Amino acid sequence: MTFSDAVLLFLAGFASGAANAVAGGGTFLTFGAMTLVGLPPIVANATSSVTQLPGYITSTLAYWTDIRYFWRGALLL
Repeated sequence: MTFSDAVLLFLAGFASGAANAVAGGGTFLTFGAMTLVGLPPIVANATSSVTQLPGYITSTLAYWTDIRYFWRGALLL
């Protein structure tokens, strides 16, 4: 991995966090950056999912008061 690859991944990770905080879709940025630097798509997808997991958990906890009334519908998903 070159220095420019590391900078690209850092910037993609930062932008991904910002995008997820506002509207979601940050995985699109990290997945694209990881495949661009040469990671296989399956590895990039798994890595991107793992790195986004803390955001998913904190979003669920933050919206828990709103979604607790609709938990039966959420189980169907």
